[in-house]
Amino acid sequence: MEHSTIAIIIILLAMVSFALERIPLVATALLASLAMVLFGVMPVEEAYSGFGTNVVMMVAGMMIIGNALFETGVAAKFGDAILHTRFARSEKSFMIMLMVVESTVLLFINNSAIVALMIPIIAAVASRSNGKITLKNVLMPVAFVAVIRGGITMSGSTPQVIGQTALTQIGLPQMGYFKLAWVGIPRTVMCIIYFATIGYALEKKVFKFDDKIDQKLLTPSTAGGGGFSKAKMWISSLVMAGSVIGFVSGIFSLGFWSLLGVTVLIATKCVTPKQAFGSVDWNTIGILGAAQGFATGLNVSGGGKVIAETMINTFGGVKAASPLLITTLFIIITAVLTNILSDTALAAIMCPIAANVAVSLGVSPYAMVIGVILATGGDFTPIATAGLTQSLVGGYRFMDYVKVLVPLWVLLVITTVIFSPIAYPF
Repeated sequence: MEHSTIAIIIILLAMVSFALERIPLVATALLASLAMVLFGVMPVEEAYSGFGTNVVMMVAGMMIIGNALFETGVAAKFGDAILHTRFARSEKSFMIMLMVVESTVLLFINNSAIVALMIPIIAAVASRSNGKITLKNVLMPVAFVAVIRGGITMSGSTPQVIGQTALTQIGLPQMGYFKLAWVGIPRTVMCIIYFATIGYALEKKVFKFDDKIDQKLLTPSTAGGGGFSKAKMWISSLVMAGSVIGFVSGIFSLGFWSLLGVTVLIATKCVTPKQAFGSVDWNTIGILGAAQGFATGLNVSGGGKVIAETMINTFGGVKAASPLLITTLFIIITAVLTNILSDTALAAIMCPIAANVAVSLGVSPYAMVIGVILATGGDFTPIATAGLTQSLVGGYRFMDYVKVLVPLWVLLVITTVIFSPIAYPF
């Protein structure tokens, strides 16, 4: 059997396993990568080479830097400041303020960390409002926008760093820190407008359950920055700012700046080594590293090229196939699958295929790959994206997400289809 066929079979089996989730996602990713070695698709060193890449270093480093803002009290102080603003007196204005803040001031923090910060803030305001502000009406919009604004920068979520790898594997340079912003910003703005209008009205109609706030959610937000070292708060804030400046400068790699920031935090005792390693989501790192392994197998075996040629031939061959039509197809397929598959796992499967299709067509792959990256965010179920899953503490049922988010999901797909080819011409 051809290596390309074996690689495709392994990817298909991995996809089924990702969807069923009978075993942890990281186990599936590792097994898929190792299977590529066992069946002779790629050499053994390629199976684990992804764990030492710039991408993995950047993601792990930003997890530690982001968590340092919690450990040193910066997040608590920020949350306390929000609690005392005049926007916290009206439910809609409070919701809009939080969505704007997480999309601007907190733009460079990972989406899951943003949701973790916002939950206690919303719970605290709701508990003090005498029913004027509810957790259920504010949390879902804030969590959803946290996921979408993660698609503006390279450090906002994991799929973009997987797409980065897919592009570098076909010989393209690394994307700039704000490369995705041309489409990510319109998507974010549209989400904020939706929740301020149609979405908010739908919530009022759909959420008939009582607003119940778990008292455990109130603890983090009431710390108010008390008892924390001001010096450490300043250091951790400057490290975050310095990392972002380094990312944008283009000098050295993203991984370099992340690891430099982590080194400063540990050297100044803002975090201990134990806290640093404990703040890393090793499940995400495992999937990210292993996914690069089986993506390499798909490429070196020619499996990616076979899939690309099959798709192109379905649409009439290289001369007749429309890059715009195929890009649209990639975005729609990804947007549908992201409701049942982990965004990280889905990006690991779809990005290399999109890159190969673009190469076979002889066009720039950015529209297809970035379209896929962004389409992995914006699911209307709480299953596949960690940021949205965290919002379940709001007491929502599965169908609550579907009823409120499906119209927005459609708008996001349309926006991505329209803006991707404009922002990244073929």
